Amino acid sequence: SHGSSNSAGTAILLCNNANVEILKCYPDPKGYYCIVTAHIFQTTYILVNTYSPIPDKDQFLYYQNLNNVIKTILDDHNYPILIGGDFNNVLNKEDDRLSGNYRIKKKGFKEIFNIINTYQLIDIYRFNMPMSKKYTWKQKKPSIHSRIDFWLVSEAVQERITNCKIIPNILSDHSTISINLTQNESKQGPSLRKFKNLTLH
Repeated sequence: SHGSSNSAGTAILLCNNANVEILKCYPDPKGYYCIVTAHIFQTTYILVNTYSPIPDKDQFLYYQNLNNVIKTILDDHNYPILIGGDFNNVLNKEDDRLSGNYRIKKKGFKEIFNIINTYQLIDIYRFNMPMSKKYTWKQKKPSIHSRIDFWLVSEAVQERITNCKIIPNILSDHSTISINLTQNESKQGPSLRKFKNLTLH
């Protein structure tokens, strides 16, 4: 899903050996999101890579549209949802912001939480690390740090998510956000289990 020559653009990339079947892709013509329905570990998921606009009004319209697109894709199905990327907003300015005067983009903020509440999503990094003070974006002058990149996942699959990480990236002012999606299968009785694992960045 590509944007202009100098802004936006999102993608979902998979390794050749990933045990994932892509069912359908829904790219945004403006490049702000890329959505796929995918069969992973015998479960159909909705995977979303998001790059939100920065202005509050644009965020409001963007998240409203994203919500409508997800709703259309679900079409009365109950697929688990994984949304990851750059939200250009924080969920909690006390926990997710360091230094600098900051105003939460209220209209965008409201629509993010509308998506969270509509689809029963959780901020999986904060859920697992409630006291963490790691950030995903930094600015030198003035010195500002924010956690504006994160994963929102369906509550129904939160136990399948492990190894939530923020990984520094020397080639960007944004860090990489990483989670592992796991599935365990009983083999020859309840005491023997085989664990499958897929890392998402």
